[in-house]
Amino acid sequence: MAPDDPQSTAARLIGSTVSDRYRIVELLGEGGMGAVYLAEHVHMRKRVALKLLHAEMVERPEVVARFEREAVAAAHIDHPNVVAATDFGRTDDGSFFLVLEYIEGTNLRDALDGGALEPRRALSIARQIADALSRAHPMGIVHRDLKPENVMLVSRGAQGELVKVLDFGIAKINVDAVAHSGTGGTGPVLTRAGMIFGTPEYMAPEQALGGTVDARADLYTLGVMLYEMVTGARPFDDGEATTVLVQQITSPAPPMGERAPHVPVAPVIEAIAMRLLAKQASDRYDTAVEVIEALDAAAQTDLEAFSQRSPQLPAPSAPRSAATAPGAFAKTQAADAFAKTSLSLPEAPLPRAIALHTLRAQLPPALRRLPPAVLVAAPIAFLLVLLGVFALGARAIGGSTSGGEGDAAAGSASTGDDAPAATPRREAPSLDAAIAGGPAALTELARAYPNDPRIPRELVRAYTRAGEGDDAMRALVTAIAADPSAAKDPEMDAAVTAAATNKRTVDAALAVMEGPLGEHGADLLIELAGRPSPNPLRERYLSALGSADVRAHASKAALVWIDLRTAKSCSAKYDVLARAKDAGDERALTLLKLLSKKGGCGFLGRRDCWGCMRGDDALSTTIEAIESRGHTP
Repeated sequence: MAPDDPQSTAARLIGSTVSDRYRIVELLGEGGMGAVYLAEHVHMRKRVALKLLHAEMVERPEVVARFEREAVAAAHIDHPNVVAATDFGRTDDGSFFLVLEYIEGTNLRDALDGGALEPRRALSIARQIADALSRAHPMGIVHRDLKPENVMLVSRGAQGELVKVLDFGIAKINVDAVAHSGTGGTGPVLTRAGMIFGTPEYMAPEQALGGTVDARADLYTLGVMLYEMVTGARPFDDGEATTVLVQQITSPAPPMGERAPHVPVAPVIEAIAMRLLAKQASDRYDTAVEVIEALDAAAQTDLEAFSQRSPQLPAPSAPRSAATAPGAFAKTQAADAFAKTSLSLPEAPLPRAIALHTLRAQLPPALRRLPPAVLVAAPIAFLLVLLGVFALGARAIGGSTSGGEGDAAAGSASTGDDAPAATPRREAPSLDAAIAGGPAALTELARAYPNDPRIPRELVRAYTRAGEGDDAMRALVTAIAADPSAAKDPEMDAAVTAAATNKRTVDAALAVMEGPLGEHGADLLIELAGRPSPNPLRERYLSALGSADVRAHASKAALVWIDLRTAKSCSAKYDVLARAKDAGDERALTLLKLLSKKGGCGFLGRRDCWGCMRGDDALSTTIEAIESRGHTP
């Protein structure tokens, strides 16, 4: 509904007073979560921007928590380049409001609609954004949704342009730690591993995979914006959200001359942007302070030659999504920023599943044969791993499977213009030498022999030996796509186990066990969860076993173990006995025998924890049935 629609509930609040002190003057913008108003403090006569959640949103704890998160972040960063929050509270009808300083200016998206910016202006804007991050990051605040819509530009005449960063609604932030510095609070955790938040065109690879992010994810996004400011084009912008996410994960940022051939860019600026856009977080600048130093050095160089731009049309780009389209809520200038960006609290993470027909159309042939249940049930992080690793394999592990320099070198000569493309030899003749050379040598060999299914397996082993569990899991997905038997290779199991028992790489291992490994992935998770103490990651394994994705492809025997292990009450465990009698195996037998033991609860452990099992012989007959079939369901 348009902001000026007379039937708009938000519009009817104009003229009313919120919390006895903020008189609503004008509706600036309205979205699905709430509305943004120009308001005036009735006593101080000061104009402010007031964000008000819709009343029905109060029933959604996640939305309210994110609203509070933005308030805490904006109130505590206290930096001239960050829009400040001055008040937060509830209205008489129970809704929540947030008061922010009112900024009169335009946002960076509008500035970029005219094409590339003058280099010194781009450097100045990037530096001020980095300055804001240099304050937020040491406080443990990672923005996670930086984009031009979230950057306000305020003209200060002869003093130049002031940048204001806003919208910390999906920031990664330890709320208690920020609000009570030094108290050791833990704050609410509002996202789980595997959930993906943000804007695809500006998302760091690790964020696109649903992995753990730190301050360097914001630096990647700053690299995207710097790239866009000096070229007028984003590095990855051609396609649907899923395609863009895959490119963020797998594709090196194209040279600026490829995306904007008519825009001269100073090499020193391109070098900074490319380092910020490194796929591995460890290859980027470590801190925003380092970025500031690099930008300051670039500003000292001779940039005048790069300010003389050739006549050009704006760089081509795909249609923007509703989340990034100018005017989605805006009326003018400040309304653009506060309405269409500050209300970008997501309704939900990016979809966890993609329609089967759409997904199959995007998958390469080797992956289109995956069972429909796997494709439909897989979370988006897994789908991106499938798509991304295959795309990575097409570049780093051999290029296109339909042709290329490696193919021409390995295949036979064409017999005519209409002859089919040469097919590379399936097996590489120098695999042993490449194994000795490690991942780099194996990757180089794969370029010439992309159809040799042994190479991805050797990459898994090489990365595992090097302690690079994330890379090993990516290579494993490629190996499974090339040869499904890799999913049950004991050496591949060892690689998964090594990654799963390392806190740094457990997320990557869980993603593989929850998806590409299929039924065998559930079995591996059960083995990991059943290991004796100390088992510090046991709860992570149990949580994964309870996911819909694992249950969708787990065997009946595995589901019996999962339900026996995770059921909390005696009656809930009793309800599993009938299925255990028909499908349980030795893993369930271990748990069932524990239920046979009396005692363990109450004072001095004298009360029977599983008394409901003693009313009949269901437990004993279930154990006998499993034992009689030799533990084979």
